[in-house]
Amino acid sequence: MSEQPLTFLPLSYAARPPRLVVVAPQGDDWVRWAAAALARLSKVWGCSGSVVLPAEAIEHPALQRCLTRLQSDHVVPYVPSWDTADEITPGLIEGLLARHVIPDEAAREEFERSVRKESWNAPVVAEAEAAATALRSRLAVNQREDFLHVHHLFDADDDHSLTPLASVATAPLIGVPKSLVTTAASLAYAMHVGVQETLLEGLVESRQWLEAAARRDESPLLGDFHPAAGPDALAMMSHQAGLCVQVRRGYQPAQATMVLGDRPEDFALAQVLRQLHDSVVWLPGDEVSLASFWLFDRGHRMEKLKATSASLTPDEVQERIDGLWDRRGYRMIEPAEEERQVL
Repeated sequence: MSEQPLTFLPLSYAARPPRLVVVAPQGDDWVRWAAAALARLSKVWGCSGSVVLPAEAIEHPALQRCLTRLQSDHVVPYVPSWDTADEITPGLIEGLLARHVIPDEAAREEFERSVRKESWNAPVVAEAEAAATALRSRLAVNQREDFLHVHHLFDADDDHSLTPLASVATAPLIGVPKSLVTTAASLAYAMHVGVQETLLEGLVESRQWLEAAARRDESPLLGDFHPAAGPDALAMMSHQAGLCVQVRRGYQPAQATMVLGDRPEDFALAQVLRQLHDSVVWLPGDEVSLASFWLFDRGHRMEKLKATSASLTPDEVQERIDGLWDRRGYRMIEPAEEERQVL
């Protein structure tokens, strides 16, 4: 009997973007640092398959198994520019200029322009870089020297280490204006649609942010921010924006998950679970009155909605979901014995 040679069908007919774990500086204002990292990630091809994690949150036990399942291609620190750092901590650049006595006004302006584009190497950034290095080693990401590795995500305009999302998108891209992402509630929505550098002033109430987070890219709030974008515009974090498809990791049944708590580790957990489960919403704070039909009327699509948290105890989670269920704004005819759709 003759032996048949083994042949292999190459699977290189399509390219996919890399999956990144971006470790953001945490500092005192962790929400704005996470928003800045999301703003930079939102410009990268395939940003919908990547996550942003605050530096101190990555050691939380709730994230260990989830990060392993994520199967990321690169673990990188987010390195902000002086311009971004000055937005989060106003006065940094002014203090630097004060320490450099430059009598000529034109030279002073040129010096300021060059400083704004430089990387901001503060201790909080060094901590994020150390955390990313430790996580990269633990996850054994890119251990082979012949693999091209992305070492950091820098937010200067001339950084070409990754393919820009705008170069592959086929429609206008929109996101939450970065200036508005200053609270956990606004970050809960921004993590689903992306963050854009667009300047916009205004006040959005916490409840509006959380309702938008529950609806994700189906929320009309994004259109309110960009009234002239047109019906073809896509959220920066949507898979369609980067010509990507969602990949299910494993053969598990469809699962919807609600993450409770307003700590950095809760945001980090929601970020990773968003890549592993079919539907994830992060509800920081105590807005128990938010319960609406899009959180609970899902029996025809998947099993019961599951609730979890990285910062709350099981009893505190149970108390929160009981409040969500009892105060939900959408009710069918009440049966004699009500079956709750939250675990």
